[in-house]
Amino acid sequence: MQEDQKIPEGNVHPDNSVLSKDSEFYQPEDNRTTREKLRTMNFKDKVIFIGQYYGLKILAVIAIAAVVLYFILHYAFLKDSVLNIVAVNAQDIAMTSAAADTQDFYDAFLKQNHFDPDDVQIGIDSSFNALADDSNSSNMQNIQAIQVNLMAGTDDVVFSDEEFMTSSGDTGYRTDITKCLPQDVLDKYTDDLLYVTDVDAKVKMAVGVRLHDNDWIAKSGWFANVKEPVIGICSSAQNQDTAKAFLLYVLGEE
Repeated sequence: MQEDQKIPEGNVHPDNSVLSKDSEFYQPEDNRTTREKLRTMNFKDKVIFIGQYYGLKILAVIAIAAVVLYFILHYAFLKDSVLNIVAVNAQDIAMTSAAADTQDFYDAFLKQNHFDPDDVQIGIDSSFNALADDSNSSNMQNIQAIQVNLMAGTDDVVFSDEEFMTSSGDTGYRTDITKCLPQDVLDKYTDDLLYVTDVDAKVKMAVGVRLHDNDWIAKSGWFANVKEPVIGICSSAQNQDTAKAFLLYVLGEE
């Protein structure tokens, strides 16, 4: 009779074809609801659970809500700019705000030109300080930023001291003021026109009007230490008609 062959105890490979008793196959099915599962979890586990099961849905809801909120704010609260003004060297750096930096200061002009101040606004930037003869990096960056805005048509009306207007007015980014004013007004301000020669066209033209003893400037709070600030209109202004109307308004001729 053949003896039963003994299987050596060592080097025996486990039988992986048999599931262990700890396998999920043998675990009882968890029929609890999501709410019941969450009740038994600590805060950290809840965060992980929600992130795994609802992460994409939550992100989608947030994204949709953000888009909806943007359009609500845009159409309900944000106003369209009908005129954009930049004032260079208008204030001492230590000053915080002037009357001309507030929207209320322009309400009379808007109403006079058939705009509702509740629906539109004036874009105002008086933060630039730039010296024509200063070559330090900060000053040059400001000058470049101003020139970029003028090229892009971001600004419509420019206020500055005469020195800066003269140095920057020869680049072709200013409108000839003589083409913006009626002849009777032009005759009154002939001696106040600031002329420069365009470096490209080699043509002399009036790029601004000197504002000495000007009521609007006196009330604005700008150029307190400047004897004769100058106002000009950008050649690439997107709101040319409103800019011309504002020029007349500042001169007290509208």
